[in-house]
Amino acid sequence: MFAEFKQLFEAHMFAWQKKNLSYSQLDQAICYSMNTQAKRLRPLIVWMLAKDCKTCLDVALSVECLHTASLIADDLPCMDDALYRRGNEALHRAFGEDVAILATYKLIGWAFKFVATQSKTQKLSAHETQLVLDCVATNCILSTDGQMLDLISEESGLKTHPLFEMAFVLGWIFSRGSIEMIETVKLAAFHFGTAFQIHDDLKDMDEDKKNNKPNVALTLGEFGAKNALDEHLETLRSLLQELDCLSSDFLTCIKHLHSPAQPLRL
Repeated sequence: MFAEFKQLFEAHMFAWQKKNLSYSQLDQAICYSMNTQAKRLRPLIVWMLAKDCKTCLDVALSVECLHTASLIADDLPCMDDALYRRGNEALHRAFGEDVAILATYKLIGWAFKFVATQSKTQKLSAHETQLVLDCVATNCILSTDGQMLDLISEESGLKTHPLFEMAFVLGWIFSRGSIEMIETVKLAAFHFGTAFQIHDDLKDMDEDKKNNKPNVALTLGEFGAKNALDEHLETLRSLLQELDCLSSDFLTCIKHLHSPAQPLRL
């Protein structure tokens, strides 16, 4: 199912690009950044919670636009000065730093446009629409704060957690889940995001130690990190059960995250 959703999502994304993006340098830079060999994990979360592929695609695309914008910003010379991203040259190297910065602005604009349009199309209430827009805005702010801090432990989560929270909350609202359960949804997103970060850090321990990069697993030790990973995944499982969202797809994600020796392949 994951492969099927990814194929459907990317076909939708390519159709949007063809219809709405031009051959300008800026729009081609956006396509260059998005059309890569990515896992599409955040859009997948939207789909797993929304439970309806056709109505969730634009919402999933909103999350992917913000995620792509955050990666472009992260790679800039004034940030991590990365040379490559997802097997390709980083956008600032391929198109220039000025174009890369403008691409982040435009992607953020599209993210808001997608959810605003879908809120109207799916006839969300005024309160639900307010929650949707607040979710996107708040998690943009938190992602920016996280980029600024970019530290280990709890602060490092400020870069990882917000877009997972956005995926969980938007998927929940557009599935017409109970608004009273939003805080539980956010808590599930927190434990998913933390588990994802620990999973990645366990996988990258040797490389990060060599490069003197912040790494939760190096801070806690391998044994401590694995215990923390198990605790977060068990809490996630309980919360998803409470939300009636513990699907076979989510169980597969949890199984992958339980195996830190392997990258998350969906």
